[in-house]
Amino acid sequence: MANRWGLRQIRSEIRQRAVPEELFAIRRDSPGLLKEIFERCIGPTNFSVDGFFTLNAQVSDLGLLQPRLQWLVRISELLRQLSGRVPLLWRLADSPTIRSRLRR
Repeated sequence: MANRWGLRQIRSEIRQRAVPEELFAIRRDSPGLLKEIFERCIGPTNFSVDGFFTLNAQVSDLGLLQPRLQWLVRISELLRQLSGRVPLLWRLADSPTIRSRLRR
């Protein structure tokens, strides 16, 4: 999911406004709205961080990236790990992971 308040998503949304929506659009929703929808439709919901600065960049992707771009993934991974100790950091993550448990 793309977090509306993610560090890079804010920049990308501003740039995207210059492109006609029918060509390409990413939906960016606030974590509060996502949590509300998932809890209403599925059940108890929590967030964790998948990454910063991009959507779904992983350390396992480093070999696919140009060396000049690898630093973004490395910093993203450091921030992802730090978010385990600083819970509110997930609010700035560009790519949060949402987990819900089915309400019985």
